[in-house]
Amino acid sequence: MAAADVYTDEVRNQIQRYATWLPTDNIKVGTVGQLHGNVFVPLSHLKNFGIPTQVTKDPNTNATYKFMSAGVKEVAIAASASGIPTSAGIGAAKLTIGFSKAHSVYLALYGCTGYAIENLVALGHKLLELVEKNEWQLDYVVVTRIIKAESATILQTEAKNTEINLEGDASGTPVVDLLKAGASVKVKSQGSVGLEIVAASKLTPLFSLAKVKYTWVGKVLGDKPKFVYSLSQKSVGLGPFRSQVEAAPNIAFAGASKTKNDLILSVRLPKSGNYVDIADILDLTPKTTEAEPKSTQVQVTSQGTFGFTSRVPRKRFLQVVKEHPNFYLVEDSTKGQFINLNVTLPKARGNVSVEPLFTFAEKMAEPNASAKMKAELSFGEIL
Repeated sequence: MAAADVYTDEVRNQIQRYATWLPTDNIKVGTVGQLHGNVFVPLSHLKNFGIPTQVTKDPNTNATYKFMSAGVKEVAIAASASGIPTSAGIGAAKLTIGFSKAHSVYLALYGCTGYAIENLVALGHKLLELVEKNEWQLDYVVVTRIIKAESATILQTEAKNTEINLEGDASGTPVVDLLKAGASVKVKSQGSVGLEIVAASKLTPLFSLAKVKYTWVGKVLGDKPKFVYSLSQKSVGLGPFRSQVEAAPNIAFAGASKTKNDLILSVRLPKSGNYVDIADILDLTPKTTEAEPKSTQVQVTSQGTFGFTSRVPRKRFLQVVKEHPNFYLVEDSTKGQFINLNVTLPKARGNVSVEPLFTFAEKMAEPNASAKMKAELSFGEIL
């Protein structure tokens, strides 16, 4: 596992904060980025999305953060306890940190101060507006809190049985006190050390993140999408209607009206295995009807097709025809390469009703396959 993953995972598990990688990098409140595991990759800042950042001090910040991975031990040796000369001279204090396991972490942060976004609720509203405009990706995260440390000591080993010795100066001041003060400390290591930051000052090693979260409310998974149109004009002039029928390749007038109040269309629909192609009906229907969307989010014009799949299962086609009072099969119509049927359309005073065509399309047609999902969006910090 990469050193970045080891370090950030361990800090996340121990402190419930995200760790800056590299720890010496500068992270600011309002930084926008993406998470790769627990590794935060900065990409931009809220100001580049037109969102100003108001920052305030975070009272939920500890003065000290310290932890050691399992198998890590520290042993402090006071100057008066040994009197043994060291590289720093007689009286120097010493701190030995032993790592019995590989990929272990030692972290000690002192003099910590926190800063946070002042109004998370207002930020959430602005980000949700950007989501609606497709100007914000759902995998973006935002730095909402940071922790600055006056002094930071961060160690990570690559191999087991590694030992790191920290030695103070001749004053005999305990090494821990020197680390807290960010004073100079000499470092000697035995073994493989991957990350070594000792008594570094003014770091931003920890931070918190927030993101737009989505929970699935409903999902079209096997269920057929709803037909989203309603019919605003149920009849059309006989002249315009006749022109559209004459332009349809497999639709024609059957001859004299069945009665003086009806008009009959003769329709031939190609067969393809166990499917029937109803493209000619689907093409004619919107050209002769005025359809409008039931939802304001759907746009449709009166010309062109509804955008539906035209090949439908033969069994379902025959069932719909059987149940529709204006559609009926011609004798021996299912033999050969076509299915033949007649369609009866009521007419009155120079107008012909196109409602039967519309209701047939509504029952028969299925929207082209698409993944439609609904989600509830919210904004909050990642805990």
